[in-house]
Amino acid sequence: MSASILAEYLQVPAYPRFKLTEAEIDFLIYRQILPYFEVVAVAEQAPVIQADPSNDKFLHFAAAAEAGFLVSGDRHLLQLALYQDIPILSPSALLDKIVK
Repeated sequence: MSASILAEYLQVPAYPRFKLTEAEIDFLIYRQILPYFEVVAVAEQAPVIQADPSNDKFLHFAAAAEAGFLVSGDRHLLQLALYQDIPILSPSALLDKIVK
């Protein structure tokens, strides 16, 4: 977990489209997400996705954490497909890999 990703994870579940109660958000964040994360320092880097630079934090984090893959439903990240030898997979593509 990086500081910028944590900030987004704390904000996104409250979006109206998710229709989550405050109790559901607290459970999700504090019981289902945060206990399983490790903090990774991420150095400032050059922009990668010009169309949506807010997604760069996920790429930079994946590289800093030496991730085996990055899972996202974001179209800009999925269009990139690979970043520094890190495959970018949709959730369904990840499930396909796990099931096989």
